[in-house]
Amino acid sequence: MDKLILRVLLVILVTVAAAAAGDGDEVRVAFRLASREPLPGWEEVTLADGDELWYLAPEVLLDQSLFAVATALPGEGDTWIVDVSMTAAGRERLAEVTSAHVGERLGMVVDGRLVTAPVIRAPLTEGRALLVGNFDAEEARRIAAGVMAGR
Repeated sequence: MDKLILRVLLVILVTVAAAAAGDGDEVRVAFRLASREPLPGWEEVTLADGDELWYLAPEVLLDQSLFAVATALPGEGDTWIVDVSMTAAGRERLAEVTSAHVGERLGMVVDGRLVTAPVIRAPLTEGRALLVGNFDAEEARRIAAGVMAGR
């Protein structure tokens, strides 16, 4: 379950990063608590692919600085994957955040837009994930470069 939730979060990250990133452009990623109900001090936003109203906590709990390496690799057939490893601090921070907020929603914000807000079902302790999608070589490389830009 732990690996599946992390993989889902990262697949969504990569899918949106592919749309947002140009060749070598940095992709800004932040994770904040999210709610469907308004809360004092929380920012009102709409979901990136629709008009659903959401609210984001002001504090950034995680960001792309916690990723150590993102690498494009050949997958099955003609598809490619992105292999992401977190830093030791990233692995520890993700475990802390998800342990403290089981049952709550963790909003993923890419380039200032809320992309998704899945419920945290269990603490996430894995430090590596394979991002799987219908990526060709160019798209997978762009995603990896976009997430890692500025390092």
